Amino acid sequence: MPGPGDNSASTTIGTPGGTPAPGPRCEHCGNPCRAANAHGALVADSSAVDPVDRSQDGRRYVVACGAGHLKSLVDKARAAWTTEELWFGQLCRASRQHGMRDAEVREIGLRARLSAADVRSALAWNATQDQPTLVLPGGQIVPLLPIQPADRPRKRSPGTRGSPSPPVATTVKWTSPRPETPVPDR
Repeated sequence: MPGPGDNSASTTIGTPGGTPAPGPRCEHCGNPCRAANAHGALVADSSAVDPVDRSQDGRRYVVACGAGHLKSLVDKARAAWTTEELWFGQLCRASRQHGMRDAEVREIGLRARLSAADVRSALAWNATQDQPTLVLPGGQIVPLLPIQPADRPRKRSPGTRGSPSPPVATTVKWTSPRPETPVPDR
């Protein structure tokens, strides 16, 4: 019987004899993916910011139990893309870098390789969230900008004025999950 904090029961649901299900679960329906029908893809995800490698920002690997569920995940990810969210995540990453502890947000924006306009847009996006971030991971206070209706960030189609294009989904056959990259303390 699982003890407090033991979530092993969630891995045994729907498996004969209570043994853990092998392989990944479909991110669309939650069912286990059998190796014979598992599909995976890199999808655009503006909330995905790699802790170290800027070139990996804006995409994540998803697994689905079939081609139809994979297409749904790709379409959903593409529709949810918000460039300002990606920029805010890049600000958060830069806030943890060496020498940024007492830095102002504009200095952090420079370290994140963002223009002043991109930083303002990222801060405006954060201010519109139900629970905006008040302190960056590096300990810096986030200025909450007064938002005028015309300033509210809008979801943009990939590749429109000034926004980076989200990565195109690439379908691959699932073999094993990508190992987690440890986040170094800086």
